[in-house]
Amino acid sequence: MNSKKMKILQVIDDLSVGGAERVLVDLSNLLNYHNEDVHILCISNYGALKDLLHKNIEVTLLERKSKIDPHAIRKVIRLLNQYDIIHVHMRHTYRYVAIIAKLSGNFSKLVFHDHYGKIDIDKNIPFGLDSFLKPRKYIGVSKSLTNWATKHLRIPKQSIFLLPNTIFPDNTFKNIKGTDFVQVGNIKRVKNQLFSLSLIKRLEKTITFYGKVVEPEYFDELQDYVQRHNLNDNVIFIHDEVNIQRILPNYSFGLQTAHSESGPLVLIEYMSKGIPFLSNYTGEVATLLNKVDQRFIIDNFDLDQWQKRIEKIQAENTSATLKQIFDQYFSAEKYYAKCIRIYNEK
Repeated sequence: MNSKKMKILQVIDDLSVGGAERVLVDLSNLLNYHNEDVHILCISNYGALKDLLHKNIEVTLLERKSKIDPHAIRKVIRLLNQYDIIHVHMRHTYRYVAIIAKLSGNFSKLVFHDHYGKIDIDKNIPFGLDSFLKPRKYIGVSKSLTNWATKHLRIPKQSIFLLPNTIFPDNTFKNIKGTDFVQVGNIKRVKNQLFSLSLIKRLEKTITFYGKVVEPEYFDELQDYVQRHNLNDNVIFIHDEVNIQRILPNYSFGLQTAHSESGPLVLIEYMSKGIPFLSNYTGEVATLLNKVDQRFIIDNFDLDQWQKRIEKIQAENTSATLKQIFDQYFSAEKYYAKCIRIYNEK
């Protein structure tokens, strides 16, 4: 590790509620905890997760009026000149910053952190990523992403890094009345909340969904299903919870039904709180967990099999096991060490 302390700029579009945004917040808090010099640049808005950042972490809002706003571009260039590492999260944000970095001679400072959750069903290449904007350092949160970067972007393997998600544990607690099941994830079709509703109907149980509405038409479908099947008393939607960790202990079982995921971060949150869950087999966390303990991962959407697996898990005491898996494979300290190694790679 270099003796000189690095100045690190984390860049993202905004800090609204979402998996990539929460990773940036947790990583920034972790870097700050280790006395690293970390600063955040938000391109469009601050967002609700800003409140979860440590008070020592400075956040700058770009306030651009358009993608070609010259004042915003000059502001980005000034920031790029001030920092040693420019850690950019998400594809559209990377493309904007990378173009400016190319023009200003700062491209070698960029680290691209790819959180794309649809990689298992969408392998298209965003404009420029396989040519003039090809990342010098590429971080993928799943092997699906790192394999994609190798095959489609043709990035040298020594410049590709697998960094599965982690969380910075939050031990605060918000006491609320829980339901039988909980599911965390923004409301969009790839998250497949409709399957959870059919499962809840079959089990005659209750569920709370946490997540902002990203696809209103899909939310309309979910609400229509609830109405048609008289599930109004069984289903709760909450769109504005910022700190998921503090509410999870109110629930006894978690679900994750997405068709495609890169993380998913919520499985780590379930494990950290010792909450049993059942997840579709997608994403790096599910892949790793399936090698360690196959009880919590299922590779189909058969209602019979989901019901049987849930009943089996509920009949066993798995809380301590899940906490041990979290400590062994997803600890924040291991994440921090690996991230610093990536920053120091030449």
